[in-house]
Amino acid sequence: MKTKLFLSLVMVLCLSTASSADIIAYDNFESSVGTDLDGLDGGIGWSGGWVVYEETGTAEIGAPLSAPGVPTIGNSAYLQSTQTEWVSTGTRMLRALGQDIGTPGTTLWGSCLLKSDVVGNSAFYSGFSGASNSAIGRGWYGGMGLENLSAGITQTAGQTYRYLWRMDFHEGGALDQYLWIDPVLNGGEPAIGTESVSRSDGNFGLVNEISISLEGY
Repeated sequence: MKTKLFLSLVMVLCLSTASSADIIAYDNFESSVGTDLDGLDGGIGWSGGWVVYEETGTAEIGAPLSAPGVPTIGNSAYLQSTQTEWVSTGTRMLRALGQDIGTPGTTLWGSCLLKSDVVGNSAFYSGFSGASNSAIGRGWYGGMGLENLSAGITQTAGQTYRYLWRMDFHEGGALDQYLWIDPVLNGGEPAIGTESVSRSDGNFGLVNEISISLEGY
């Protein structure tokens, strides 16, 4: 089965401290639909373009996505698996940020829209290269969530979901993560305790590269 994945507004990243908050990176994929993503360098806050590798499918600009309460800006990233049987590789995208992420005492907020036209035997996730337990998406367990923790929400083919996540960085590499799927925001940030799923980990360290992957078939 061929799996298709669309991601829009990947990524809007906002880094905050106790006194301020700043958007550090976003990409709304403004190039023409069908353009190869490899080498594209749109948006702000990056130190280079997208690098596509381990390609067992395609990675190109797709049509825009929309969700209630979210303005449609730009297009989307469209990843497609062309496999009809299991493979251990996939279509992957990397992009370097213009600054390090993970400084103790800071909080990272991220958001994107996500849709799969076909839900096959696949996993998709977005995270930070070289940082374990930072994957956000849908894992092999079939549910949407954080790394190997499911939010208890089964993905429906053709439906667009809004992902909003928070990462709190602490001394010694400790990390608290929270993921909301289709949150109701009411003009402010969602409260901890209302998230769809959360987890805590250690040894995060500093990272500066985003990774987006589609694996399987």
